[in-house]
Amino acid sequence: MSILNRDFKILDKTLLFIDNLDNLISNVPRREYYYKDKIIDNSYKLLEYIMRANNVDSISVKQECLTEIIVYISLLNSYLNRFYFKKYISEKQLFKSINLLNEIHLMVNSWLSLKN
Repeated sequence: MSILNRDFKILDKTLLFIDNLDNLISNVPRREYYYKDKIIDNSYKLLEYIMRANNVDSISVKQECLTEIIVYISLLNSYLNRFYFKKYISEKQLFKSINLLNEIHLMVNSWLSLKN
C-alpha cells in the first residue's frame, strides 16, 4: 500500500481483492479461461472506475462511475459463484472474496448516497 492510498479504503480493498485473485483462480481449467480472463479484466475495470470516480469533479460522471463499479462487483460475484459451483474454488475462498466485494459495495453505496 502506498502512502497516497493509505486513507482510500475502497482502493485498498480492491487492490487486496486483486492480489488474492491470482491464488483464487489458479485451479481453473483451460476450458474455463474465458471466465478466468473476464474476472481479471473486470477486476481491473473495477479498479479503473474507482480511481476515475475519485479523481473527477463532475457529479454526474462520478455517479456514472459509481454505478459502473456496482455493475462490475455484481459480475465478479456471479463469476466467482460459477467457479464455486463448478468446484474450482472452495466455499472458504468464495466467502472471503465475496466478503471483500461486499465491503467494497457497501463503501460505494455510502459514497453514492453522499453524492445525492
